[in-house]
Amino acid sequence: MAEHRSPFHFSPRTNRAHEIHWHEWDDDTFLLAQAEDKPIFLDLTAVWCHWCHVLDETTLSDPEVIRALNERYIPVRVDNDRRPDINERYNQGGWPTIAFLTATGELLGGATYLTPEQMRPLLTRIADYYRENREQIAAEVARLRSSAASEAVRGQLSKAMVDVVAEAVSKAFEPTFGGFGQQMKFPNPEAMAFALRRHHLTGDQRMLEIAALTLDAMAAGGIYDQVEGGFFRYSTTPDWSIPHFEKMLEVNAGLLANYAEAYHLTRTEYYRQITQGIMQFLEQVLLDNDRGVFGGSQDADEEYFRLPAEQRAQRGIPHVDRTVYVSWNAMAASAYLAAYRATGEERLLELAQRVTEFLLGHCHRPQAGMCRYHDGQPQLFGLLADQAYMIRALLDLHEASGEAYYLNAAEEIATFVHERLSSERGGFRDRPADTEALGALRVETRPFIENSVMSDNLARMARLTGNQDYLELARSTLEAFAPHYADYGYFAASYALAVERVLQDPVEMVIVGPPTDARSRELRVGCLRIYEPRRELIQLDPAADAERISERGFPTADRPTLYVCIGRRCSAPITDPAQIPKALAAAPI
Repeated sequence: MAEHRSPFHFSPRTNRAHEIHWHEWDDDTFLLAQAEDKPIFLDLTAVWCHWCHVLDETTLSDPEVIRALNERYIPVRVDNDRRPDINERYNQGGWPTIAFLTATGELLGGATYLTPEQMRPLLTRIADYYRENREQIAAEVARLRSSAASEAVRGQLSKAMVDVVAEAVSKAFEPTFGGFGQQMKFPNPEAMAFALRRHHLTGDQRMLEIAALTLDAMAAGGIYDQVEGGFFRYSTTPDWSIPHFEKMLEVNAGLLANYAEAYHLTRTEYYRQITQGIMQFLEQVLLDNDRGVFGGSQDADEEYFRLPAEQRAQRGIPHVDRTVYVSWNAMAASAYLAAYRATGEERLLELAQRVTEFLLGHCHRPQAGMCRYHDGQPQLFGLLADQAYMIRALLDLHEASGEAYYLNAAEEIATFVHERLSSERGGFRDRPADTEALGALRVETRPFIENSVMSDNLARMARLTGNQDYLELARSTLEAFAPHYADYGYFAASYALAVERVLQDPVEMVIVGPPTDARSRELRVGCLRIYEPRRELIQLDPAADAERISERGFPTADRPTLYVCIGRRCSAPITDPAQIPKALAAAPI
């Protein structure tokens, strides 16, 4: 499928926004702003965003606005998804974001959607202020830069932290229609994953009710496309009935994992049906079959998505962004593997492998990490989100396949993260410090959720490789956020799951035998079909892992053998997959 090659994407409906002299975010643009002594007008947009399209069609098509921007500003247009690092620092609370910057990139002010009547006087006022108050602006910039540094503060990890997050999830839950919040509602896959796993580990029925009511209500509501499958980004109403119509790979990957996990846990047929519906959308709309990888989103075409099936078929489908976002594709690969564990369908494992192979082949460079991919080229190496979710997908694939190749690739990327993204304040910054540093990109940002995912990865790697340095790094990263984790409320779900993994003994399912052996595969599939979120499925190949086999005290056998271990206690050797459930039930939890 052809990629959209213009650096700027405008509303598909009639507009004049292209008449603005847009610039890309790069060194030349900032040098131009400084040479012409003009402020920068930053438009943070997204190809799927309804109100971004409205801004193009109204405010940015207004002749006076166009003239003011071309004469008194350096207009810069940035795609939020292609540059999440810029969005992280300048977003004013949603999309579109309008931000006014100095010629060196410091924030003067901003807003989200503005009408032409609001924008016209604001453009005059900001430009005049910038011209007339240079000394005051410079002094304020210097003050903000001097106060940006902060001391490293750490806290201790405890199992009570998980209880605190569970309480936050319970308190924020809206019991009438499910989900969180009283007005607009966004899916929260992390909170759903936390609730399902919390129920399994503790028997807490409240957590199962939270997950089940939310998943049921979303699937029955307007936020789910009953015609083509897949979920829209959010609902404008608390009952999930009236969506904003963009469909995101990120959202659907997260919800695919939720519904697959809910089916795996409860065996409720409805969840399997929704799992299939999400995959139908992903494979029929977002999947590029030629490359074996997913595009990022489908446009919010309100008219199209309100049509019945037969009328949709007569129209062209809404625009699909074919940019390859590594983090979202890796989420999709992990979600497909969750569906594989729940259903046993081999094609799901194969699709996850195909996605991951594309990402490793086109979006990875040694010592540079993972990157975004568009216009036929790798772009923007080193973002923490891309590294963290890719490592998670590789660990999931290693578990599902037994192949050491995926674990080795995960370790190589983790080494990059440790060497290039580590922060002196603890944890990891969102981008390498020694790359592009225009404007607020000079300011270090440590994203909470991505650090949580990375910590979870490191704890898993410690168990899979036997290298306890990974576990200490996971603990240290989580400790860097411990003083403030509770401030995130139910958004700390990923953090709580990582804390739990660090502090709790895993259920190790250790297969001693060649990974390609048919019996190894049967034992591995038998382990995966059991719902056990604490599981670490470890493949020890006698040809490559003799030292670890000896250290663990496992005897040499003439055929692949499974041991279920918690702490230092292991089950009797298992050679028949039918024995696994009984051995797990008797394990010393």
